[in-house]
Amino acid sequence: MTAEVGILNANGLVLAADSALTMGNSEQMKIFNSGNKIFSLGPSHSIGIMMFGNVQFMGIPWEIIVTGFHQKIGARPLDSVWDYCTEFFNYLENVDEIYSSIFTEVLIIGYAENVSNILENTTYVPSPGAFTLADYQKAVE
Repeated sequence: MTAEVGILNANGLVLAADSALTMGNSEQMKIFNSGNKIFSLGPSHSIGIMMFGNVQFMGIPWEIIVTGFHQKIGARPLDSVWDYCTEFFNYLENVDEIYSSIFTEVLIIGYAENVSNILENTTYVPSPGAFTLADYQKAVE
């Protein structure tokens, strides 16, 4: 469960959130205790983005999406919160643009994590007559 707080006064707004992220599905969940749920758009933007729920959008982590959005809008501040929302949703609508820049990297990382999980949870038992490490070492010598 996510805990997020926003406190507003005459001088501004303060955002706070816990750092626990849950990834996976009901069968296989993983909890990370160092997640980021609040993202700044940099010093020239007086706005931040706070996330809860799923840590991904169409398989892409929100942190990568927000970083891409920050790069897209650059250092130019927008006029209103509404303008930031409009620009952000327009950015999300162009999922092809997001995928084209990072899709391969995300696929490779995801594939490596899946292979790592399989290897960590699999015990290899060679079948009778199978080529073993000792056989390989003899062949190399």
